[in-house]
Amino acid sequence: MPTKICSKCKCEFPATSDFFNKNKASKDGLQGNCKSCNKIEAKTHRENNKENISAKRKIYYQENKKLWADRSEYRNKNKERIQLNEKKYRETHKEQITARLKKYREIHKEEVRENKKRYYESHKKEVLQKQKIYNLSHKDQQNNSQLEYRKRKRALKAAQINQNADMKLKAI
Repeated sequence: MPTKICSKCKCEFPATSDFFNKNKASKDGLQGNCKSCNKIEAKTHRENNKENISAKRKIYYQENKKLWADRSEYRNKNKERIQLNEKKYRETHKEQITARLKKYREIHKEEVRENKKRYYESHKKEVLQKQKIYNLSHKDQQNNSQLEYRKRKRALKAAQINQNADMKLKAI
């Protein structure tokens, strides 16, 4: 497999679209910088030009208000159809969505925890009400779970007592 050296970080990667963005103008059809260098460069550009980018976005939005209004109107008119398509997508891409969400939660652990805490504090009554309804409707399952837990706990305690008794006998 042919390799290519990134012109920015000078690292060698396989010459594929997994590591380099496409560029029809170049000989090999790939850009000179690797994807990770492009990502870093784009991020620094956005950070250095925040005001400029924000101003351009506002101008674009003002110039294309009708387009945005049309999109909004289309979404309102075709709400059921769009929801159905989104549901089909979620069903067919369930594993990918789950993996992406799991990765996000791992990366943003503290932020997710803070958001949950804030939500709970601002919606405490509703959350407690939902918990109460759930507990009442799943009482049998909870009772069975509690019984199983108690049985396991008793069995562990009995095993520890037997183990302690055996150790005492060996010591004598």
